[in-house]
Amino acid sequence: MIYKSSIQLPGCTRQNIRIVFTLLLATFLSTGFAQQDLYTINGVQDERPDRYLLTNAKIHTEPGKVVEGDLLIENGIIRAVGSNLTVPAGTRVRNLEGKHIYPSFIDLYSDYGLSKVETSRGQRGGPEQLTPATPGPFSQHDAIKSQYKAVEDFTIQDDQAKGYRMMGFGSVLTNKRDGLARG
Repeated sequence: MIYKSSIQLPGCTRQNIRIVFTLLLATFLSTGFAQQDLYTINGVQDERPDRYLLTNAKIHTEPGKVVEGDLLIENGIIRAVGSNLTVPAGTRVRNLEGKHIYPSFIDLYSDYGLSKVETSRGQRGGPEQLTPATPGPFSQHDAIKSQYKAVEDFTIQDDQAKGYRMMGFGSVLTNKRDGLARG
């Protein structure tokens, strides 16, 4: 059975409804394409190019080879090494008189300089921890180590540092590999 509405609104024809619907659809779809960046940049913005010249340094380019001169870096890429380099306008210049520049790797996951973590074997599947073993106002769960301060635990280890340098590492990011939230 087909029902027909007996209520008729004045001026509400099928053609008018199609026109209104088409205009609403076109308006809705065009708003995604008509967006503009209306926000201004707040604060200080540096308009200079990302270009640096490090001058008067001893640059170690390979084992046994030292170049005394300048190093030009542009957009994070070394563009030139030598002396009397042509300096483009807007370059930031830094005098490194008496300093050395070495190429090196960075170890992003190291425990260099920190005490070793004490591990307890055979505790997997052990009893549930209901109270903290660490006395004081710390986390209820002992695996959260927010009270740990690596700076207080750090000691320089010359033998480890020599090993890193022999492998070509110049920097390490060190952390203690213990707990959920490592301080």
